[in-house]
Amino acid sequence: MSQRKTYIFGNWKLHKKFNEISLFFKHFNYLIKKDKRINKNPNLIHGFAPSHLGILPAINFAKGKTNILAQDVGCNNIGAFTGQVAFWQLNEFKINYAIVGHSETRKYLGNSDENVNKTVKVLLNNNIIPVICIGESLETYKSKQTNAFLAQQIKTIFKDISLDLIQKCIIAYEPLWAIGSGKTPTLDEIQQIARFIRQSFKFFDDKQSNIDENVHILYGGSANVKNASDLMSLNDIDGLLVGGASLDPTAFVSILKQSKAYKNFNGNK
Repeated sequence: MSQRKTYIFGNWKLHKKFNEISLFFKHFNYLIKKDKRINKNPNLIHGFAPSHLGILPAINFAKGKTNILAQDVGCNNIGAFTGQVAFWQLNEFKINYAIVGHSETRKYLGNSDENVNKTVKVLLNNNIIPVICIGESLETYKSKQTNAFLAQQIKTIFKDISLDLIQKCIIAYEPLWAIGSGKTPTLDEIQQIARFIRQSFKFFDDKQSNIDENVHILYGGSANVKNASDLMSLNDIDGLLVGGASLDPTAFVSILKQSKAYKNFNGNK
């Protein structure tokens, strides 16, 4: 198995005013300032996705290796696309990651797997790494159709995308019924699903280049301080997409410290 990095991203959704962003990073920056296991660790990548209006103050207040992500991005360029944010606007502010296809953009903005496919292509061609959300409904989960549903999502989202570009993507498995509910699948279920997601990429790999072992898979859906260590101990989970717990700097730092990348880092380097 290849050596994969750990990614832990916080999705702030529609939270935090300007002064709250300032206070958050004042505290967060203080907590991690002297922690080499976070600031000097090449295998631990972390960041936050504020609302679109929060991106600029977050960029200004975040220090060191902290990444700022976009919560969503359109697949269109310059033109009459009211309400959208374009890849070149993210490039202008050196934003390297963008969440794509989150269930809330699907539910409230009509986002589809076909649209996610277009957006992923645009981002990959413009040096932005997509954090692609996939996940099933409670009805699908209860009817034991999760694997079939996820396989179709993956097939549609990665249609006509080359192997080398697929390997740059990050997949966030977020069962829709777990988001914000405080409920999660069992650890065994999460591991089995993550392994299925990973193996699904063999469908694209005619050259047998082990693409499945190179794709990064995160878990999201009520990830928090209490379950972070168990979630990140799973073989096929490479990090977390954190919701509510990422709004608290102390909680988020605690989650970072529970990762294998943090624990295994030689702090004397």
